[in-house]
Amino acid sequence: LPESPPWGGEKKPMTFRRVLLNTCQEEFEGAAAQRAQILEEISAIPDCTNEVKDYMLRKVKLATLGNIRLIGELFKEKMILEKILHACILDLLGKPKEVPPEENMEALCNLLTTVGKNLDSMPRSKSLMESYFVRLQAFTKNEKAVSPRIRFTCKDVIDLRRNKWIPRREKLVAKTIDEVHAEAAAEMGLSRPMPRQGGQSAGGGGGQHGGGGQGGGGGGGHEEERAMFPEGPNRQPEQATDDGWEVAGRKKKQAEAQASGATYSALTGPYVPTNFSVRAPPPSAAPPPKEVAPAAAAPTPAAAAPAAPAAT
Repeated sequence: LPESPPWGGEKKPMTFRRVLLNTCQEEFEGAAAQRAQILEEISAIPDCTNEVKDYMLRKVKLATLGNIRLIGELFKEKMILEKILHACILDLLGKPKEVPPEENMEALCNLLTTVGKNLDSMPRSKSLMESYFVRLQAFTKNEKAVSPRIRFTCKDVIDLRRNKWIPRREKLVAKTIDEVHAEAAAEMGLSRPMPRQGGQSAGGGGGQHGGGGQGGGGGGGHEEERAMFPEGPNRQPEQATDDGWEVAGRKKKQAEAQASGATYSALTGPYVPTNFSVRAPPPSAAPPPKEVAPAAAAPTPAAAAPAAPAAT
């Protein structure tokens, strides 16, 4: 972004970087005052419920933790000096032999989680990091002044550093469809299908049963089939290699399949083609026809009416 003229009689021009860093500094230094102001507002509200109080305090907490995370990310991008970051950490720790507020300890744990790996790799910060974690270890043992939640949060940061800043659990983030498909294919030991270009596969050809194009390949379905099932009926000679799967009796079954001219896949066993037709049931399996009882014959008029007596 272009520079702006100096503000308020300052000599340096205003840049986006300078405005961003000034905002982070003001938010960091004014977090305690903002928290105290919220507490005063809560006390001034008559019959303030716990839900309203928790909501207002949570807004301040999220804003503070978000600003701390932003400061750590700016340091990783080399937009904040190392000495400024250490000044922020010392401010959150407070005076020696004193327990800082829980909000500061939680913010400190978030900041060390973000920049701890970078600070440990800097020679000048190594000794300072040791002193920081001595304080954190003391917080974990102070059961009277520190709540269990904050103690376990400090223990998590200590364990993270002991594990060379490799988290025990993978952080859940949003993934694209392609990433989900790639992970599923990797877990199943399969390669991804070849991408289609212009409605056709890389081998040239149209649909699953289409013929080959000018490139000489088979249909698009066969290209996918070879990618997902290298040992299928459309495999190339150089692709029929050992895939490293350990399956009981695989070599014997594969030898038997080769001797009979069939194909065998380590994933699915004997390869079954997908273009099958539904067979009609055998005649013996058809249910016998139901017997229909004959209908009773309707009485004739002569039989129904009695005979009239003869005239004398």
